[in-house]
Amino acid sequence: MSTGLAIGLALGTSCAWAAANVYVQRASLALGGLRAMWWGQVVGGAILGTAALALEGVPTLPGWGPLAMAGAGSAAGYYGMMRAYALGPVGAITPVLASWAVPATLLGVLLGKTPTALQALAGALVVLGAAGNGALARGGEWRGTRALGFGWAAIASLGFGTMMAGIGEMGNAVGPITVVPLCWAAQWVVLFPALVATPGTFRRPPTWRDVTIMALCESVGFVVYAVATTMAPPVVVSPPASLSSPITVAFATLFLGERTGAARWFFVAVAGLGCVLLGWS
Repeated sequence: MSTGLAIGLALGTSCAWAAANVYVQRASLALGGLRAMWWGQVVGGAILGTAALALEGVPTLPGWGPLAMAGAGSAAGYYGMMRAYALGPVGAITPVLASWAVPATLLGVLLGKTPTALQALAGALVVLGAAGNGALARGGEWRGTRALGFGWAAIASLGFGTMMAGIGEMGNAVGPITVVPLCWAAQWVVLFPALVATPGTFRRPPTWRDVTIMALCESVGFVVYAVATTMAPPVVVSPPASLSSPITVAFATLFLGERTGAARWFFVAVAGLGCVLLGWS
């Protein structure tokens, strides 16, 4: 019973993060990348901080090296994601973002961890699926050049991979909920010069709907995943929690009017399979 519930919660995580992707795009278009990122994390940090204290207690600070790595990665990941979604269609950008597990694995190699054959295969599937889907995305769905949109998405993928590698180096020093606002705090130290240069970032949004829904979905995904891992091991919950990419494309097709033909769905499925295998391995 607990295993089935854990899998259901993990699927809920994928759905929550898929919905967050849609509202990341809306908030980025309305406010600009840095401003949407700031207010989204102010709201999300309050939610996750409260949940972390309730479920995990007062944290123990990790080592400064892994925290600095995670903070720098978070800065590149979240800002790159905001910029990418402001330029391109959700269905094309998301599979590229989902390839963060590939740079995370490569960084693991540099840190002395040898990838398995399954991880290598899964990484190749993620890259193939993201590239094929992006190549087939129609030009009318773009608000900027493909090169710039995919460039920011690639930066975000590398950033999230670095962030996750840093989190991996922290081990069990902090809980899976606490580590997120901790990374965000370190991230804003990295981005402090950008905040000083753009004081308009601190102006409150004219409407809180998109920012709040984005933050709520992102935060709920992290909390639900953390709860799922208390019911079943990561090898069980990680694969269903890795389906946000195809679910996001489905949301974009159904609710945003993006055009996703059979060929694009094939590549989305390939990328999704790669993500699931990475989560399983």
